[in-house]
Amino acid sequence: MESVYGFVPLAILIAASLLFKLACDWLDRRNFAKQAAKKSATVTRSSEAGSRFAREEPDKTEAPKKARVESEPASAFGKATPAHRLARIRADKDSEDVSAGEAPPTELPAKQTQIAESVTALLRRQVPVRDESPRSWLGGLPMLPEGVEWPRGVNPEYPDQGEVPLHFLAQVACEDLPKDLWGGTGPRTGWLLFFINPNNCNASGEGTRCIIHTTELGGERQPPFDCGPVHDGVYTGGSYAWLEGKNVPAFWRRWPVDIVSMVNELTVHEEENYSSKKASPDNLSDILYAKVPLTKTEFSGPVPSIRPLTFAQAREAVQALSAQLRRMVGQPIDGTARDMLVAVGGHTRLIEELIANYSRLSDLATSERIESQVRRLVFLERVIPEYQELDGEKVLASIEKCHEEWLVWRENLAKSCDQIDKLLEKSDPEEPLSGDNWLQLKATFASEHFEHIELKHSNYGQSSFPLFLSDLRDEIELKPQRDMTEIAVEYYLDPAKRDLLPEDYAASREPVWRALESNRPHRMGGYHDGVQSEPIERDFDQVLLLQIASDNAMDWCWGDTGAYYFWIHPDHLERRDFSGVEVWLECH
Repeated sequence: MESVYGFVPLAILIAASLLFKLACDWLDRRNFAKQAAKKSATVTRSSEAGSRFAREEPDKTEAPKKARVESEPASAFGKATPAHRLARIRADKDSEDVSAGEAPPTELPAKQTQIAESVTALLRRQVPVRDESPRSWLGGLPMLPEGVEWPRGVNPEYPDQGEVPLHFLAQVACEDLPKDLWGGTGPRTGWLLFFINPNNCNASGEGTRCIIHTTELGGERQPPFDCGPVHDGVYTGGSYAWLEGKNVPAFWRRWPVDIVSMVNELTVHEEENYSSKKASPDNLSDILYAKVPLTKTEFSGPVPSIRPLTFAQAREAVQALSAQLRRMVGQPIDGTARDMLVAVGGHTRLIEELIANYSRLSDLATSERIESQVRRLVFLERVIPEYQELDGEKVLASIEKCHEEWLVWRENLAKSCDQIDKLLEKSDPEEPLSGDNWLQLKATFASEHFEHIELKHSNYGQSSFPLFLSDLRDEIELKPQRDMTEIAVEYYLDPAKRDLLPEDYAASREPVWRALESNRPHRMGGYHDGVQSEPIERDFDQVLLLQIASDNAMDWCWGDTGAYYFWIHPDHLERRDFSGVEVWLECH
């Protein structure tokens, strides 16, 4: 019995272990059931929300990327259309979210609404400009209500800079939008304000665009102090390329626009062995402005060229001329020409070549000689006798002496510019400069010129002796700064400065300012005018909120004469939710 009692503790221990194992198994099965139910609910919500894109995800176990590409219909150019490209991006993102255990937002409806669009709204710049408070405009400053912060975001290309202010693009009065725009959905009160960061290769990053809808109109808001230039010079095209980087402003010029409703329909364009559909008819500018008269269509004389309009601009022209005169110039004789002239027989061969040149020109009838040939004959008549009396070394010395005299002449003129600059500095920089004032300044340099000589080695032509003696004429002219045509646009848009423009100048430029780059307008709703894509005709779960095209009058050049396209889901538009707006940049 003692031996039996010795096994009792061991039996109790074994029984306790079995009971503990059974309890653990029961708890594991209970937790597994809960997790399975939770996972099933999550997948159900994900599939319901994901169905809003009306797209079936391919089997992820069988090369999903390849399956998506193969399922995308090709465009006329053999590439996936923008609609399918965007759907693929979204599908990829949803796939990543689900795989990471994140379900798509449950507040979205199971399927996005698709609407029929019968009209499109074109933003027609006012040409001529009406001097009234604009309801909608491009560029300039936004009229943000108090309490609404200026939007900021992180530029994906410069993440180390943190959040930077975006640039104001446009403000649109929703009350003026056609009632059938976007199928009748979207705001019809208040204003839509668009902001963007143009200093990156596209606007797809979350921190590169912002749309604000406000029911109140505030005062004009200046950009924040840390708002950078509208063009940082990194990418081609760009705005305000006529200004030095430090002078590029933080906002574009403001141009009032009228909202013009048009039927949303495609136009077939027939070309050789090819036809395509476009969102805009040919010569759209003529259609847009057909009922808007120009300020003037007939002019009594030639239209004046633009000139400096203030004393400050006249100073800039004088300073530019001074810098030009002090710019380094090349040497009058290259090394090969020097060696050939001082070599044995070099001087003789040069004189023979000059005499042959003179004979060829002399044989031409006087009536057949052009201005440069007449001037060349005069030059040869002077230098041939002079150089015949000299040897090769002395000819070189004569050319170099003439070059030194030319440099002294240029420096003296530059000093004259400096003196004129000091006189102009005493005037109010913004004081208007009359046409007579400008003509007097130009006359100061009108008769200034200097003739100098260069001797260069050249294999051009049929000459047996490859040296060419050039007669050069340095003529000085005071010219307006090269950006005056752009400054003239700024004056045209400002009622307080418009009268400073030369008579008839603005009126003569109005047809140019009406032009559309590549026949592509600014528009809201309807088909988009693609640069690298065709209008989207098949079912698409977004509508065109805004299309902003390159525009010479606005000094806008997106990429290489491209356009920005803002897209939004109709359901988001209906509830005024612009947080999910997507932006494409298409350019050449």
